[in-house]
Amino acid sequence: MLVTAAINLGLLTALFFIVGMIKPKWALFFMDKPNRFIILVVSTVLVMVSFTMFGEGNRQGIKPNQWTKVPTTDVANAPAAPSVIVPVPVPDVKDDIPAPATTPVPAPVATPASASVPSVTTTTPAPTAVPATPAPQTPAKN
Repeated sequence: MLVTAAINLGLLTALFFIVGMIKPKWALFFMDKPNRFIILVVSTVLVMVSFTMFGEGNRQGIKPNQWTKVPTTDVANAPAAPSVIVPVPVPDVKDDIPAPATTPVPAPVATPASASVPSVTTTTPAPTAVPATPAPQTPAKN
């Protein structure tokens, strides 16, 4: 049903486009000054609509109406296939999986409050000297 309507709309769109390109006043009789660009836009929209209708009609399948019904077998009363339980393989869980690697813990820093923690000496690099840049000089005015 939808496929037939899509084909009919496609044929009417082609007729509208051809007549509108030859005589825009005939296709757009209700406008004062019709032009061919409006014919082109309306035809493009109608083509998109007819293609969408055609695709949806094919996707839904042809449903028979009361005049084209074909007698079918009684599917509802057909015996159901017996259900069979099929075992599914499950992977074995192993206990010998290694633990994820941990990051090393930094050494504790000695504070006066904690006397039991040994003091850690760290060396810090000497600060690098940054050469001073001279200020820009402006020429003296006379």
